[in-house]
Amino acid sequence: MKKKIFRSYIILSAIIILLSIVSLIFILYNKLSSQLIVSLKNDAIYLENIIENNQIDSLKQLNNIEDRITIIKTDGTVLFDSQAHITDMENHLEREEIKQAIEKGEGQAHRYSSTLSVKTIYYAKLLPNGIILRVSRNLQSVWSILLNILRPIIILFIVIIAFSIILSNDISKKIVSPINKIDLNNPENNNTYEELSPLLIKIAKQNERVKEQMEVLSRKQYEFELLTENMSEGFILVDKKYEVLSYNKSAEKLFGISKNNENNNILAINRSQEFRKSVDDSFNGKHNSQKIELNNKFYQIVSNPVYNNTEVIGVVLIILDITEKEERELLRQEFTSNVSHELKTPLTSIYGISDMISNGLVKQEDIAGFINNIKEETTRMITLIDDIIKLSKLDEGGKNIERTDVDLYEIANNVMIRFQNKAKSNEVNLSLEGKSVIINGSKSILEEMVANLIDNAIKYNHPNGYVKILVDEIDNPFLSVADTGIGIPDDCKERVFERFFRVEKSRSKTVEGTGLGLSIVKHGVIFHNAKVYLESKVNIGTMVKIVFKKG
Repeated sequence: MKKKIFRSYIILSAIIILLSIVSLIFILYNKLSSQLIVSLKNDAIYLENIIENNQIDSLKQLNNIEDRITIIKTDGTVLFDSQAHITDMENHLEREEIKQAIEKGEGQAHRYSSTLSVKTIYYAKLLPNGIILRVSRNLQSVWSILLNILRPIIILFIVIIAFSIILSNDISKKIVSPINKIDLNNPENNNTYEELSPLLIKIAKQNERVKEQMEVLSRKQYEFELLTENMSEGFILVDKKYEVLSYNKSAEKLFGISKNNENNNILAINRSQEFRKSVDDSFNGKHNSQKIELNNKFYQIVSNPVYNNTEVIGVVLIILDITEKEERELLRQEFTSNVSHELKTPLTSIYGISDMISNGLVKQEDIAGFINNIKEETTRMITLIDDIIKLSKLDEGGKNIERTDVDLYEIANNVMIRFQNKAKSNEVNLSLEGKSVIINGSKSILEEMVANLIDNAIKYNHPNGYVKILVDEIDNPFLSVADTGIGIPDDCKERVFERFFRVEKSRSKTVEGTGLGLSIVKHGVIFHNAKVYLESKVNIGTMVKIVFKKG
């Protein structure tokens, strides 16, 4: 506003000064022109006395007069001209001042002279002897006078403009200062221009309405925060631009949201396909529920659209932590499935054989073979139960398990001998390389670990494949079991050490085992404070290496 007032004053001052200068020049020009006509008339009277008796030649002797003198006959013929040769001059009968002189005795005109190439003022007078005397003077002299006057006027113009700038700046400050000092929080208590009073009264009323609305809004905001902050579930409110409007502490904890994330895009919080679908569906007017995994935990995202009439203006997200529920369900399903499978097969076999024997359907000479089958199936069930018990002890930290110095090479050799017949029947070559390595550990657990590794290497091998066992010490003692079997897909490598996990579910039906072997290996590694490494390529083979700490 201050700039506008300042600019307006300067422009107004400049316009007034320019108009004044133009008006002054116009007045001076007209005044000088009038004076010039009077001067020409006086000169004509003076010259009339000289040229009495037709003494035209005497005019040639005049040097003290600045006018141009022309003598013209009434028929327009030029008899004399003080500044031009008469032979070069045309007939002047049609000239305006000549016509007036012939008709009225005298005449005057302003005209551009083709002879002298300047604008000239002419005065003509009919003399008693019948000839016309014309005197003229160009306007350059008038403009010279005006230019001389204009220089001080321009200086004055500059001074006035400078003064106007200073004055305008001071005036604009004085005008704006009371407005800048207005207290908008208390507009009615301001001492300012009377013209602003209606506006200040409206602002005061508006302030009252805003204050009341803010109080209502603050109360609702407090109630909203009180409800959401005490929710164990995560809560996020999103507007139609996908910007986060609000969230509670549970959502902040679940997604790691910080204060810097406020008003950020909701999709930046979690970029999973499930999360995006949940948000997008709700913006399309659909209720949605999705399950996502985040930081090894499971959450259920429940999203609902928020309507304004029929338009979706936002989305409410409720995030439920269902990790414990999912894990329990997964463990239950896996345990039930695997234990049921592992127990059902031998029990079915035992029941079938027992039923045949009890009904006399088995020949006397075949009873021993069937009893042996019952023994084998019973052994499988006992082995499963034993494995579960072993895992339970290892889960408890193996507090009651004794540690001694044992030869890792000797343990591997003894276990390999136990599996020679199984390797032969599966057409797998079994070999042991390396040297004697002494470590401190549990002999029974180590034997179980090696047995499970060799057993898997034989079971999941190809005919005419091999299993190579290596015991050595390079920096640290280690044992490795490598095979040329079916291998493990990349997406299963992290899960093979889980309980009851089988890479090939279909093949697991025909391959004996409890599904706990590698889980026992994993817990045995933890018990011995060792590390296990797995390398595998599908249809090429697998190598499991256990590295023990030295000493």
